[in-house]
Amino acid sequence: MLLKFKVSEEEIEKMTRWHRIALVRKLSSEQAASGVRLGAAALNKFARGQRMSFLQLQQQTREKCQDIWDKQVQSLSLPEGDNTDSDGEANGDLDSFAGDLENLLEAEEGDEGGGKKGRREGIRGLGARRRLLQAQLEEDIEDEEAEAAELRRMLMEG
Repeated sequence: MLLKFKVSEEEIEKMTRWHRIALVRKLSSEQAASGVRLGAAALNKFARGQRMSFLQLQQQTREKCQDIWDKQVQSLSLPEGDNTDSDGEANGDLDSFAGDLENLLEAEEGDEGGGKKGRREGIRGLGARRRLLQAQLEEDIEDEEAEAAELRRMLMEG
């Protein structure tokens, strides 16, 4: 192998086995880094580190960056009419969706082997739970309004 790298026989004979191996690795790595092919694939398999030249790596990175850039431009150039929800509605929908998913998971966990029937009942129960939560929220608001009115009355008397 070292003879193919044009190392003299005298130098090779002076080296130990591990020094020869290290030199083969070093020379094949240098050849691979410079982009020079010796014609024998067997010599390139000893190369360590990068098997592509710096320019090849740079070009590959540029191509990846350009691809990412193109995708971002394409995404940002979509017409604004495609997004019909306002931000507030979208956030409300996400909150509602997250709650529905949590309720569905709770229904499945409580089902324990009920199969599709249990899932259907869990999904039907989501609407009822949502109405119950809405009623509780309205009741809480009414209670707070009543407390505020009572406080106002007490302040007016005092």
